[in-house]
Amino acid sequence: MDQDELRRAHRQLAVKTFELRSLLDISRELTAGAAQQAVLELVVTAAMGHFVVARCALYLASPRGLELAHARGPRRETESDTPVALDDGTASLEGPTSVAELADGALRRRLEQARLVLAVPLRSNEGVLGLLAIGERASGLAFSEEDREIAHALARQATAALQSAALQRIRDEKLRQDRELQIAREIQRSLLPAAPPLVRGFEVAGASRPCFEVGGDSYDWIPLAGERLALVVADVAGKGTPASLLMATAHAFVHALAGTAAPALVIERLNRFLFARTQASRFVTLFYAELDPIGRRLSYVNGGHVPPFLLARAGTLRRLSAGGPALGLLPEASYDTGDVALEPGDLVAIVTDGVTEAMSPGEHELGDERVSETLRRLSGVGASAALEGLVAVVDEWAGVRGGSDDLTALILKAR
Repeated sequence: MDQDELRRAHRQLAVKTFELRSLLDISRELTAGAAQQAVLELVVTAAMGHFVVARCALYLASPRGLELAHARGPRRETESDTPVALDDGTASLEGPTSVAELADGALRRRLEQARLVLAVPLRSNEGVLGLLAIGERASGLAFSEEDREIAHALARQATAALQSAALQRIRDEKLRQDRELQIAREIQRSLLPAAPPLVRGFEVAGASRPCFEVGGDSYDWIPLAGERLALVVADVAGKGTPASLLMATAHAFVHALAGTAAPALVIERLNRFLFARTQASRFVTLFYAELDPIGRRLSYVNGGHVPPFLLARAGTLRRLSAGGPALGLLPEASYDTGDVALEPGDLVAIVTDGVTEAMSPGEHELGDERVSETLRRLSGVGASAALEGLVAVVDEWAGVRGGSDDLTALILKAR
């Protein structure tokens, strides 16, 4: 080997060494767990620097086609943001291909218009993930076979980095959802009372069980002046954090206004408050009552809720339906107040539709009649035992798959 050949061999080795180091550096950065946008910017910048080009663009596949994700060099008037259909020719690309060799179509015309001359597919096991398009070299030289190999290697690294970024987004989203659920669970737990109240001549028991991790039901009892007690059962449309936040809002409002005005006026104010601050699809069904244990009377307002069951000691049953529509739907809705006397032995069961509409494995509802029959069988026991018996009937009806909605019940028993 003469001196000239030796020098050429050294130059080629130096170039190869430089290229390998460049790819190693790029690979190290791409595998550092960067977010998608950082990966896009790094790939485009690396391609422009390595091949010494003034234009480079990276497209990502979406259901609408190939969409421009990041570019440097192409002018806005020549590079449209409109997706390009991923045709059969593009989908079958296995490696770097001259734009001039692409099948005639929208993609080729787009790349030619942007003066991009080399198309490098980003392929995964599922197909084409995207396309790296590289512009003309400043030297005017065509892309050699070695250049194409390097571009192909860069595309493989970019594909792996983008898939890693996508997985990280999924993990981050799962963590965010888990945090939201945890917040929602904490909100929900904070709304439920810690222990049954002590009320002269009455027993009270309540339970709430979400169907999923977080539900939209709630119950509460609020001590009022003159030994009175406010009872509240509510059901928010929807589930998850938005529902728990809306329930917390309604809960705080009821606590602030309970006992300060007539029950109907309290609910009218709450309705206007919720209408002004919630989306059209958000509403609350709510039963609000004030118990006077001295006069043994229950004044109530039913805001679009499942009418509670009042089972008299004599066996007669009536439903407590006086009130108005669900809260948060109509800004000027008016509400009526109902009033009932409670004799020793009478039982009031305030439930959500997770009780009355509990579904059997055969897709049949438990229904009002079965709930009424259950309460008649339980009429001789105390509030806690009646609550446990009612929940047991719902669970038996729903079977091993469980209920399809949140279950909440509050039992008031007159002694």
